[in-house]
Parts: sequence; structure tokens; C-alpha cells
Amino acid sequence: MRRAKATAKLHLVVRLSDGTRRKGVTNAFDPAKATLHLKEIDVGGNLVEIHDLDMQSVQAAFFVRDLAILRTSRQTNRDSPVTPPGLNPDGKMLRVTFSWGEMMDGMSYDYDPREQHFFLYPMGPLNRAYNIEKVYVTRKATARVEVLAG
Repeated sequence: MRRAKATAKLHLVVRLSDGTRRKGVTNAFDPAKATLHLKEIDVGGNLVEIHDLDMQSVQAAFFVRDLAILRTSRQTNRDSPVTPPGLNPDGKMLRVTFSWGEMMDGMSYDYDPREQHFFLYPMGPLNRAYNIEKVYVTRKATARVEVLAG
């Protein structure tokens, strides 16, 4: 008997170029693809709507542990590794100021100012405590990127 491959669902909060946000799950996230297939769900886990989002309109995608978590419900620092598994610890510590005013400190292992996007692993205690595992950041989403170390 053949078994289907298990796929992990990724929990995302996606910020679009028009300022709207979509919260949902996807089985795959690939910035090189034209669209992001996102199943929007409510806090109870019920399907609201299915979206095929144009990746050109995605400014940022926040990978979170739990879509229903309240911003006042904090995780401990033990819940987030300093260096994500499988990545070289030689990254750059960045301070990213997003175009909508939010600021986030974190490590990036692929940041290059000439590239259109990078991944940021939040390192500030509040960002890590508030459920965010990593962030896909596009150049158009940033007002400023400062290299703090690395």
C-alpha cells in the first residue's frame, strides 16, 4: 500500500502591497513561484477562503507558530533557537524598518542588498516571544535595512 507524503502546514500572516493582510496556511512557500496558494482560516481553524496570491503583491510573509495566538501570549526564549536548524551560524544581524513603520531585529543568512528578498529570523525578545519564527522580506517592504553585526 502506498502512503501519501506528509506535508507540514506552514502558518503565515501575509502582508500585501495594498496594505491588507491575509492569515492562513499553505503546504509550500516558494518565492520563485508566481503564486502563493493560501488557505485563509479563522481563529477557530475554519476555512474562510482560498487565495492564489500573486507573489509580486506579497511584501512580507510572517511564518508563525500559531495563527490563533494573542500578541499578549508570549513564548519563552527557549522556544526559538538562536540559529535555525540546518543554517550556518555566520549570518548578519539586521534591523529592518518596514515601509508601514514596524521595526524588527533579527539574523539573516541570505541578506544581500542587491537581491529582491531575504529571510529574517527575529532575535529581539519581543519578536521571538510573539510567535514569529521567520519573515520573508521583500525590498519593497523595507524603508530601511541596517546591518548591526556580521
